[in-house]
Amino acid sequence: MSGLKRKTQDTDDWGLVYSSSSGTDTDSSEDDDDIDPTSRSNKRYKANKQQPFLIQLPHELLCEIFILSSNPSLPVVCRSLKYHLYHCPDSVKLRWLLYRHDNNIQAAFYGGVLFPFFTTRLLHRMDYVYHNEQLTADSLMRVTTETSHSDDNDSDTVSNNNSDAPVTLTATMATTTIPYTKKKMPPHLFNNAASTETADNDNDNDNDKMITLLLERGGSADKPKGYPLIKCAQLGRLDRVQQLVKYGANPTLRNNMALRVCAARNNMEMVLYFLDQLKVTPDSETLRACAQKKLWNMVQVLVDHGAVPDMNTVNFV
Repeated sequence: MSGLKRKTQDTDDWGLVYSSSSGTDTDSSEDDDDIDPTSRSNKRYKANKQQPFLIQLPHELLCEIFILSSNPSLPVVCRSLKYHLYHCPDSVKLRWLLYRHDNNIQAAFYGGVLFPFFTTRLLHRMDYVYHNEQLTADSLMRVTTETSHSDDNDSDTVSNNNSDAPVTLTATMATTTIPYTKKKMPPHLFNNAASTETADNDNDNDNDKMITLLLERGGSADKPKGYPLIKCAQLGRLDRVQQLVKYGANPTLRNNMALRVCAARNNMEMVLYFLDQLKVTPDSETLRACAQKKLWNMVQVLVDHGAVPDMNTVNFV
């Protein structure tokens, strides 16, 4: 019977189920005093029964289910779960990532940056956890080393070493951050078109900060498959292109794709940066793409910088 009922109901994109009839939410012509209390409770029960059971749970319990299920798809089941889980505190997101990666803070960091909810604030929180773990591990190592050498040293020397150890350890570990050496950059960080000068969106600004932090930690400016530079060139983000080149991005990857996408969008400033400063030699495919769109000024610039038209490009001319 439940299967037949579902066929008569409308389901929106988020999974919320509404009754196709206007029974429970519309105004009734009868006065409230004339409604039977039993029928009113039955209507309320039926209305609640139409909603997913999880929505009716307290926020704290939903967060625990989210953590223990380790399911990244749970927040997109419906609007209510998205509100509860995507906007939950960073402490819950940190616990979710740690549980998902067996309490390995580095693995949790590498997996976490791939999710859109990962922010620089959460990154710094994970740095703090990583710092404390490194501090504890180094302290245990130091204690073990001192214990093994205790037979060879007198008690005064050991006492002096113990008093000096915390000072040296604190100075060494104060700047410990989670490394990101040669890891790929999360593609979603490059999908916004706003520039740093005009961006009012906090999420866009946080993406810029996240890109900088990951590059400073050793992230690859080319992975995956040259996407960061190509996407920034496509969106006209010259500031990001310059930043990626500074950290070693190759502007000629995928047959000069970065140059081609900005030339086809008639971004003269970006094209001149590739041609004059990065010394990229334009190819016939880039020239043909501009000829197809009748961007004759761009065609002339490319030819002046060494682009040789093929027969297909000549046909467009």
